[in-house]
Formats: sequence, structure tokens, C-alpha cells
Amino acid sequence: MRTSFQLAVSAVLLASGMAAQNRQEGLPELPPPELYRSEELQHAARANVIAILGGTLVDGTGSPPVDESAIVIRGNRIVKVGKEGEIAIPPDAMRIRADGETVLPGLIDMHVHLNQGHDLHLFLAAGVTTVRDVGNFTSQIVPLERETRSQEIIGPRIFFSGESFVHQYGFSPWQRPTRDVTEAREEVRKRIASGASVIKIVNDITPELVQTIVDEAHRSRIPVTADILGNRLVTAERAISLGVDGLEHVSGVPQAIVVDHSPLEFSEPISFKALFGWLYADSRKETALIDSIVKRGTYVVPTLSVLETQSGIPAPNEPATDAMSDGLRSLWNWMRGLPDNTEADLAFLTHFIYSQQFVAKLSRAGGHIVAGTDTPSPGLVPGFSLHRELELLVQAGLSPMQALQAATKTAAEFLGKSGELGTLEVGKIADLIIVDGAPHVRISDIRRVQTVLTGGTVFSASELLSLSRRR
Repeated sequence: MRTSFQLAVSAVLLASGMAAQNRQEGLPELPPPELYRSEELQHAARANVIAILGGTLVDGTGSPPVDESAIVIRGNRIVKVGKEGEIAIPPDAMRIRADGETVLPGLIDMHVHLNQGHDLHLFLAAGVTTVRDVGNFTSQIVPLERETRSQEIIGPRIFFSGESFVHQYGFSPWQRPTRDVTEAREEVRKRIASGASVIKIVNDITPELVQTIVDEAHRSRIPVTADILGNRLVTAERAISLGVDGLEHVSGVPQAIVVDHSPLEFSEPISFKALFGWLYADSRKETALIDSIVKRGTYVVPTLSVLETQSGIPAPNEPATDAMSDGLRSLWNWMRGLPDNTEADLAFLTHFIYSQQFVAKLSRAGGHIVAGTDTPSPGLVPGFSLHRELELLVQAGLSPMQALQAATKTAAEFLGKSGELGTLEVGKIADLIIVDGAPHVRISDIRRVQTVLTGGTVFSASELLSLSRRR
């Protein structure tokens, strides 16, 4: 059975396909994405040496903030970090004053679907300098990754999975049915050869296929992440035991901790009814699962922001909605017109409420929490939805600093890029943001991004935001 959540995700990704296919599915035909270049911005600037001076540095490591800091960047790498007045600033450096502001690592959204690249610039406007696309056509995401990396177009640094793995049943064309272990092994190799930095398994995937996919991916040191919402055979406990590295949407947890012989037993390979398992949870099973997640170092990507919108709970108004392209606005309207499924909506409300409690327990136990949104589902503006995700993580029980690390340091670790991204330290890539406020104290201040630096280019957040408003 398709849940309303699956229909929403299906719409996002089906709509990224060919117009002919869209007509067959009754989906809206989106106009081509509007892609922008740095030369279109009056205030975008590049310099061989850049110094950011006077701000409060929150470097992402968890160390105490450094007031009146100084960061020196050469090319796109950080070469000096310290207190202003205590480190030498090269005379040819372009100086950026950050007095009264906070300097942070660029944010990382670990669960997005970029489709054809609509509104890529909005990620940077929100301070999101890196994203992980966990479901898309390889033929679409590879050019986007290349063009943003070379800075041909304005957008975040992109990591991707390509097409996801299902067994027989998928709800989007990028979810590839997989007959047997031989095919699974071949397809994993294809994804990795195309540049995939993560493999994603979804829906009705079977334990046998999971084991093969994990073994093949790990042979190349590529992680595997799972969206197993409602899967009867692969619960969170089973996935972890098979070596899966990440759990998207806190998926697989309710069916892993439900009491034995609960009234929610079902015979289908996948059902939204599994989400009601939270109501019949065995506390001993939950404690054991948390212990296993912590012991194995599994990463959990809650995506509370999409669970909130799918639950029908009114979220705070996002002013950046006005800056979205007509294409994404049309997609949202179409998706909101899909038939309702009251029981499925109630299941996702249950999942949203109890997932927050689970995330809090996992965080207290020392588990790895990673920020992701599932943008561009309705209500989730590219980039800006991550601000809401961080607020929800704090609402769930994380400290503002822990929430920020979920979108910086811990996210970079899950990417396997902790040596380059996620913290502001000497030798790291200089992806950073300057915020008018103190988000490490008041997480809502993360909504006040002023300046973004990535790839050696300095952007004004307000000017990036205004690009689409010039139409």
C-alpha cells in the first residue's frame, strides 16, 4: 500500500523524469531549472587570500567559542586559525569583518533530492554548503555534481547515491528493482564507478540483498544507508546486524522494538502500520537497540522536518518560500492535491512524536545524530528547511551545539570527509558561514546567515536569495 508519505516522495522524484513520462503518470511538467553563475552576482568576490576577522568562532569540534577570532584562507583551504592580533594577517588578504557575528562551518544537509537542480542557489543562501542526494537518476545528478564542483553554476558541494535499491516494489523510477544477489553486486559496482559516495536501500529490500549490497559497498569503503520505513523483514536491528551504516527517517526502529505478538503483525512486505509499533514498544528492546546503534557507530538521520510536514502539524512560516522557482512551487501544489490517507497520516504523526523521544535517548547514549531534511517535499524550502531541522533537534533534546554538529562535524564523518569538511581547522576546506547571532546559544539564530564562503568564493546570502526574486 502506498502511504501519503511515499506518494509525496514519489511525486518529487517522478517529476524529475522526462516530460513524456510525466504525462503518462499525470505529473506536472516542470520547466527547466534556473541555474546561476557567480558572475551574475554583483557582490560575489574571490581572492587568493582571505581573512575573516573579529567574529566569535564556533569551529564545530565542540571546543569553546573563540571571541575576536581570525581565520586566514589561502585558495580554498584554511591556513591559520586563532585570535585576532595573535596571528599574522598577510598584507594582500581580502579582509572581512565579522564583529558581533558568529563564524561557523558551512552546514551539511544529508538527505535531499535535487532532481534536475531546481533552486540550487537557495542552499547556499541558507548557509548549506554541502548536500547528500540520496535518490536521483545518476544521469541527472552526475552533471550537477560536476558543474557545482567546478563552480560553473552556483550550488552546494554534492555527494550522491544515484538510484536506490529495492527488491520488487518501489514507488519512484529511480528506485531500481533488484532480482538477485548477482544483479545487486553488479549494480553497486555501477553506482560506485559513477561516483556515488553512498549506497541507499529502500522499501521492500530483503536481508539477502542487504548483505550482498553491504559487502560489495564496504569492499570499496562506501557506506550503505537505509530507508526501511515499514519493512517487515529488515528492521533497524536486522539492518545494523547486516552492517548497514545509516538509518534514514529513524526507519526500521518501531518494528524492531515492538513487543512480541503485538496486534500490529502484518504479512505484507511493507506497511505503514509498522509505524504504530511505537505504541507497543518494549523498553528492553529499545534499550538494546540503542546500545547496538551506539556500539556499531550507526548514523541516524531523523529528518524530523519532513515527518513534521507529513504529520500535518503547522510548521513556522518560511519567508524564503517566496524565493522558490515556479517549478518547485508547482510541484508543491500538485503534491498537496494528492488524495489523503487519514490512517497513514496518523501513523506518521505517531512516528514523528516518538522519533523525537528516540533521538533524545540515542543522543544521551552517545549515538551519532545527523541532520537531513528530505527537501523539496512540500513545506521544505531547499536549504532553509535545514534551519527547521536543527530547531526540531533542539526541541527533541539536543543542545544547540549538538544540533550544529549534526549538520557539520558528524555529517562530515558520515560522508567519510572529516579530514576536509565539517570543522574549521587548519588544512580543512574553507566552507564557512557568518551568522548575525549566536546559534550555539539560540539555535533559531541560524536563520540569520549573512555571508557564505565556499570554494574560495565569498557570497552575500541576501544577494543569493534575491536571484530568483529578480524574475
